[in-house]
Amino acid sequence: MNIVYFVPSLSINNDPGVFKKILNQIESWNKLDSVSARAIVITRDCIEDVTYKNIFFIKPTLSQTHIFKLFRLLNKYKPDLVYMRYFLFKPYYYILQKKYKTFFEINTDDVEEWKMLSKVKIKFLFYSLYNFFSRGIMYKNACAFLFVTHELSKKVSFTKYAKPFIISPNSINLSAFKHKKCKNIDKKLKFFFIGSSGIPWHGLDKIEYLAQLLGNIIEIHIVGTEKKSSENLFYYGHKTYEEYHQIACSCDIGIGSLALHRYNLNEACTLKSREYLAFGLPIIIAYEDTAFFKKDVDFIYKLPNCEDNINAKSALQILEFAKTNKNKVVQFFELNSYIDVAVIEEKKIDYLKGHLLND
Repeated sequence: MNIVYFVPSLSINNDPGVFKKILNQIESWNKLDSVSARAIVITRDCIEDVTYKNIFFIKPTLSQTHIFKLFRLLNKYKPDLVYMRYFLFKPYYYILQKKYKTFFEINTDDVEEWKMLSKVKIKFLFYSLYNFFSRGIMYKNACAFLFVTHELSKKVSFTKYAKPFIISPNSINLSAFKHKKCKNIDKKLKFFFIGSSGIPWHGLDKIEYLAQLLGNIIEIHIVGTEKKSSENLFYYGHKTYEEYHQIACSCDIGIGSLALHRYNLNEACTLKSREYLAFGLPIIIAYEDTAFFKKDVDFIYKLPNCEDNINAKSALQILEFAKTNKNKVVQFFELNSYIDVAVIEEKKIDYLKGHLLND
């Protein structure tokens, strides 16, 4: 089976986690029997000095000549299917979908996301309206959907297209993680968080409130946000994996998104929470994690998914969880069947093969 993974737009510099996921998927697919996979990524980032096996980059142009490059590559590779990530509809998608069987990986409720972004910045209102009226063109022509959560698969914005689908949560390459959390001999409990104040569902404001409630008996180390640090809040701004893994491994507990309710969601499978676990950090989240759906594991503490989930009572419960798990190091054998890319992506490829055979 010959697969082209088409990414219509990606900022590798701003979304390194997404790019890392794509690399892991391509690598894992190519390790499977009778599968040949490569990715075509349209990006404005400067990548002339960087080469990746089976990844081809195209820089967008005002003259739209990059579209001809895309179709030349597709004609060269002759894929049995094109695997796509969502991006705002563009007219050439229609031509692509008429020529090739397309399968969409659904990572977000695009209608809700654009609606929320339009409340943050007025310029996004146009994109929200454009998306609402054009998204159906590409989704109607898709062969199937691959949702990362059960909840997304039940959204009316997708069920109305009546497409076959599977649930395939986000995964990471556990074998690539060579660093684990260190034993903390300090009395202070240390928490690690990756997030931004510009993304409301991350819940950075709640994490700052948690620091206020618990005071100097804890430290919270935050990557992805530029601010002035305080007595127990340390901001590092944007960091690469090579830079932030050392910060993460010096901490005891990872904190995931705490405000998905602001996005009208209750389920997720974020890449950052998987990285925390791969570093050996037990985690605190406020949603159902798809990979651990209805599973009872001792290294995840789940808060209610509501606006007031950080309060005096929950802060003490978080503190107790952190004390209990201060020196707990989550091991790979506890995670393999849930979040390892080799396991998750093999199931996905089996589904795609079956779909092609039955078509």
